[in-house]
Amino acid sequence: MNYHDLQVLVAGGESEILELKKTTGQISKAGKTLCGFLNCRGGTLLFGVEPDGRIAGQIVADTTLRDIAALLQAFEPQPPVSMYRVRLPDSSLEVIVLQVDLRTDLLPFTYDGRAYERIGTTTSPMSQQRYQELLINRLHSRSRWENQRAEGFTLEDLDEEEIRRTARLGISSGRMPEFTGFDALEVLDRFGLRADGCLLNAALVVYGKRLFARSPGDPGCPYGASCGSNHPRRSCSSEETGPYRLWRTRAKCQLLAEQHTLVPVMTCCSLFFHRAIHRANRFGVVLTPYSAR
Repeated sequence: MNYHDLQVLVAGGESEILELKKTTGQISKAGKTLCGFLNCRGGTLLFGVEPDGRIAGQIVADTTLRDIAALLQAFEPQPPVSMYRVRLPDSSLEVIVLQVDLRTDLLPFTYDGRAYERIGTTTSPMSQQRYQELLINRLHSRSRWENQRAEGFTLEDLDEEEIRRTARLGISSGRMPEFTGFDALEVLDRFGLRADGCLLNAALVVYGKRLFARSPGDPGCPYGASCGSNHPRRSCSSEETGPYRLWRTRAKCQLLAEQHTLVPVMTCCSLFFHRAIHRANRFGVVLTPYSAR
């Protein structure tokens, strides 16, 4: 991020995904705000910007960086927060940018033993009921197919232009920061579609170049032995995969929708996917969501 990017970001004022802090002297309140971002849509926190949007900057010393490191250590689990330093023109003062990426597989986050959520420009303690719901979702999400690693697949198997298109849509709709890069891997990481540098099955479902058809006897058949048809393996026509394409499109759009993230989207959109499978079965094809080549 450079100074121009910073000016563009601040121009819109505080929002559900942007918080302005004058200095790191407000670091305790900043921790609650970051926690709210982590438990909602992500966001950006700026140290060195007045509440009215004036970019004042601050001196960034070693003690400042230690304070921020201590702040991040007060979170559980460890938060996906990136830090940038933007120097003001002709000045030794800087603005510290803390960028929070959305990671639904880690929700809920707590700061100093308490969970917070972001509603509009306000950060509030999260209710016990909401916290328990998110905790249950986290435990369940780890066993979901879409969150498992897509072994043997790389970025070459994905439509990189479609990934960038999603990023552009996110920026234009205000769902992603203006300074978001268009590097495909960076966008995938921001959406939580990679784990430890490996693609997840969800990435292949939403951005894969091809749709694979598998016979029911293959390990990749989503129904396995429960699929009662013995149809031959063959490629899928556009007519047969129409419902599946609709499901993919809906999932991509919902990635950027307010209060929606990939994991619930994969679940909510499963109706479209199952309709696609059943329709394909009528044509003698079993669809597998990229589980094998």
